[in-house]
Amino acid sequence: MTFDEYVDRLFTALHLERTESFERSDDLYETVGLDSLQAFELVLFTEEIAGLSAPPSEIPMIFTLGDAYSYYESARAMSKTDIIP
Repeated sequence: MTFDEYVDRLFTALHLERTESFERSDDLYETVGLDSLQAFELVLFTEEIAGLSAPPSEIPMIFTLGDAYSYYESARAMSKTDIIP
């Protein structure tokens, strides 16, 4: 999934209006307008679409759209190695 596809799905899932083009460096709170509940939902949404069955032990540091997309990519990699016999 590309960055733009991820952002489109994220905005749809969080019921945010996408009125402009966003960059990876855009701040989730100031530029995008997320509140604290939506930030939590972002993490859950990202883990779900990445197919991650068990979240990491530490809460990821996500401040920008790029951070969120990077977390998606790492969660995707973790989900592929998270095979339980």
